[in-house]
Amino acid sequence: MKPPRPHATDVMCSMQRDQAPLFAYSGSTGRHMRLMTLAMPVMANLYQQLASPSLEVQLANQDGEILRIIGATMQRQSAARATVPALSLAVPIHGTDGCLLLVVDHGASSRDNSDHIQALLQTTVEMIEHRLVESDERGFLRLHFHTQQALLGGPLEGLAVFDQDSRFVAINRTAANLLAVGGDLTRLRCADCFDVQWLNLVGYASLHLVEPFPLRTCSGARFFARSTLRQGIA
Repeated sequence: MKPPRPHATDVMCSMQRDQAPLFAYSGSTGRHMRLMTLAMPVMANLYQQLASPSLEVQLANQDGEILRIIGATMQRQSAARATVPALSLAVPIHGTDGCLLLVVDHGASSRDNSDHIQALLQTTVEMIEHRLVESDERGFLRLHFHTQQALLGGPLEGLAVFDQDSRFVAINRTAANLLAVGGDLTRLRCADCFDVQWLNLVGYASLHLVEPFPLRTCSGARFFARSTLRQGIA
């Protein structure tokens, strides 16, 4: 008889914090393997920033089943199972069928710092989303853009991925907000959002231009942009 699957706030890891402890559940994680692989380094970085022995960073699916968990020491294990966490924050991960990134603290040390933790959690989720979009194997061309040139090349830039026929494959949260689009993008092409020739974007990417170029949307919004081809294409 299989043991019941753990919920995202019910399980603790028994390794020390300075070892970046990881406890992985097999469960129904197969379809989330790519997400878990890309999320783990970013989760570990968040855990080190928060630096609390009573804290966990959890990755869970839409049913609350833990996919990956980092943190919490053995000393907190029995107490955590008997009490409600002092702090529990969650942010959905865009484009993952409802997966969540959570910060759970079984002590009271972080309660007064919840706004700061929430901000770090939000930024971490956007970093994970950026990695997911950037590495999408269906993509041919990646378009990096933002109103602030300094954000280009970082996880907070807008990022859209297109196939060879200029159809949208994926976008990150920032790009969706900047373009004011959402829902099913499969019917949209680059020209439906951007006032630029598709072949020009491909040409810029082929030249590996370092300096950003001006980019305008069909509605008149202006951005700094770079275009790159998926690794192995150019």
